[in-house]
Amino acid sequence: MAFSCNDTECKYKKTLKILESQIVPYEIFNKKLKQVFSYFQYRAPGVSSPHACRIHDDSKEMVYKDFITKRKIISVKFCTEIKELNSYFEKYYLLGNEVCYKCKRFVCKKNKKESDFDCLIRHLRNSIAHGRVSLLQQRGSFLYFEDRDKAGITAKIILNLEDLVYLRKIIYKDSIK
Repeated sequence: MAFSCNDTECKYKKTLKILESQIVPYEIFNKKLKQVFSYFQYRAPGVSSPHACRIHDDSKEMVYKDFITKRKIISVKFCTEIKELNSYFEKYYLLGNEVCYKCKRFVCKKNKKESDFDCLIRHLRNSIAHGRVSLLQQRGSFLYFEDRDKAGITAKIILNLEDLVYLRKIIYKDSIK
């Protein structure tokens, strides 16, 4: 998908205190947000948990495309090499504390045989499990997820609560009962 907000004079691009906005996922007062965090950490497909639901591989692409399209995720990039990530973080205003808070988007490092769906779910789960989530209060609330490994940052994701609720709903609808 093309990124529509690539203007260096973007009026929505702001310097936000991402690190200062970090939250402890289960110590927040928003019950709905806690439930969503719990779902993606313990119940989402591919999560190593006895509570995780399962979804057919052929349904994953359909669920992923539905999510990206219906929730108007402006920009998505999957990279297989970690060295590619920083250039896309910069291009999509995900570098440092400067982010465009208008557009939902993500850049993720993907394993070679991993589906886009599995990659996104894995990075969301890891971000929540390791407490690398920030709540950005700017024209509504956006959530900033960051995943990392020994080599560095492997994903940066900006979504809102309604996006996560929708993703959970369509996963559940297609899960194997």
